[in-house]
Amino acid sequence: MYCLNYQTLDNFWVLNEYTDVLCIEKYEEDYIVYDELKIERIDKKGTVRWSFHCIDHFVSYKGTENFILYDKYIKMVDSNEVVYRISYEGEDLDNIRENYFVKESNNKGCLTKFLNIFKSKN
Repeated sequence: MYCLNYQTLDNFWVLNEYTDVLCIEKYEEDYIVYDELKIERIDKKGTVRWSFHCIDHFVSYKGTENFILYDKYIKMVDSNEVVYRISYEGEDLDNIRENYFVKESNNKGCLTKFLNIFKSKN
């Protein structure tokens, strides 16, 4: 992602840590940027103010709108239909990592709550 002077095409700044940029939204004096795996808030100088990585891709295979900016938070949905609510300060409002995803001592991810919810729906 580049910030260019449109008259000279000189770079003001460059960020290249993205797989694909899916969306850029203006928020106050900053930008909310997300790709398949993360969402970030970037100021106009190109400084990443915060970054949030999801457990799975921010893509819904069921057609759920997967990225919505509300007044007080940003809602995202991943490919498992898990809903994330992130404040504009980068705070995980639902403690999604603690409430849905528990890390086992052997460092393999364990989807305990998610699997229980999934089983109850089937």
